[in-house]
Amino acid sequence: MKLKTYQNKRHFWTSFLVLAISIPLFYGCTYLIFSRILNQAQVLKTGVVALLIYVLFALIILLVLNALNRKTVKKGINAIKQSASLLKTYELTKDKDLLNIESDFEELQKLNKNLLTLIERTENAQKLQKEFSENAAHELQTPLAIIKSKLDLMLQDEQLSEKQSQLIDDIYQVLQKLGDLNKNLLFLNKIENQQFELADMVHCEEVVNKLIKQLNFFAESRYQQVLFPQMHQLTFEGNQSLFEQLVQNLLINAIQYSPKGSIINIKLDDEHLTFINEGPEFEFSEALLFSRFSKNSNEKEQDGNGLGLAICKKIADLHGFGLSYHHQNGKHHFTVLFKEPNPAEVA
Repeated sequence: MKLKTYQNKRHFWTSFLVLAISIPLFYGCTYLIFSRILNQAQVLKTGVVALLIYVLFALIILLVLNALNRKTVKKGINAIKQSASLLKTYELTKDKDLLNIESDFEELQKLNKNLLTLIERTENAQKLQKEFSENAAHELQTPLAIIKSKLDLMLQDEQLSEKQSQLIDDIYQVLQKLGDLNKNLLFLNKIENQQFELADMVHCEEVVNKLIKQLNFFAESRYQQVLFPQMHQLTFEGNQSLFEQLVQNLLINAIQYSPKGSIINIKLDDEHLTFINEGPEFEFSEALLFSRFSKNSNEKEQDGNGLGLAICKKIADLHGFGLSYHHQNGKHHFTVLFKEPNPAEVA
């Protein structure tokens, strides 16, 4: 803005000032304001007013530009939030089209394209891993079944000596363990690949009672007693067969590694399912306890392949539950902590 004064020379006896105010606009245009002023005070006053008009005009332009910019940025942020929200509940091989979010921003379009490419690569890798695991498990089962059938035929031979029969029986037991190991590894792989749906209404106390009845013969053979006071009823949404496998593994673990004639306690409340049994403290940490093929030195003579607790941990993780262990007063405590989804107490 330029402020100039001019003195009128035509009428020297009536000296006055002319105020010329120029306000720059867009594209080089200028708006001029001329005012006839009688004295210097009015010149100053008019200049201040013109300056205020200029500042107000500039503020209006800035506010309009800021509003447009905020609207544009907000639109981009909403697109990013939408993508992040979909990623939280995204499942491979199921919801790929949901992530195809349209946007006017070139950067967001590139980000979305790269994200879809990454997901496609992940799906292909998961598919290859799944096919390899299933093929390997299937190919192992066939020769194992053939070897077992041949051993059965050999055991029927009446000419076998007692030593030979014992040797064949030992081989048969090893093959049985190998078959169980193969099945458990395949089962673990299916859990990790999330091939199980969590769509059942699981009644926790019913599952525990069912497994106690099924495994009661095992406890009785060791002169043990399993106590489960039914004081709570809990229901949650999950996978019935997987939760039964979790309870079965924990109960077998408690029976198998408790002294003969001992008592095994199972406690259920609003937030926990705990298996308590007697036994010496483990020699490794909790992190190793739930890893694959971890076996305590006291367990080497026991049957098992070291995958039972690892399977329990994977099942708990899949349901959003916690699985913890601690040793107190000479007793083992394995606790399932119900987190997400939260189990609802049934009246």
